[in-house]
Amino acid sequence: MSMGWQTTEDDVMTVLSAHNIKVTKDRLKEIYEGLDLDAIEDGVYYYTSIDAQTDSMLCDIEDQLMEQFIIVGKEKQYDEADEDEFLDEDEDDEDDEDDEDDEHDLNMSSMW
Repeated sequence: MSMGWQTTEDDVMTVLSAHNIKVTKDRLKEIYEGLDLDAIEDGVYYYTSIDAQTDSMLCDIEDQLMEQFIIVGKEKQYDEADEDEFLDEDEDDEDDEDDEDDEHDLNMSSMW
């Protein structure tokens, strides 16, 4: 896991509280340690805004807790982040190409 994003026990408690589930600190720690934090982090980095990243994290936590039957028989409270805030990898590639063109132009102008 990188140092850029950190999912915490408080984030897990936020999801549990949204489902009116109360747990002890020890149980919270167990639940937290059972999460695939790398998968949550990977999902977060598909988005550019902190709000979309937070939405993604909460949705992923909730999905994992449902898959582990910690949240049972309840409707989802968190949806995946809005696609408008999705990081478009093609845009990054175009920006890289523009940077290369600019660099080429600079190198050509310095020759004259």
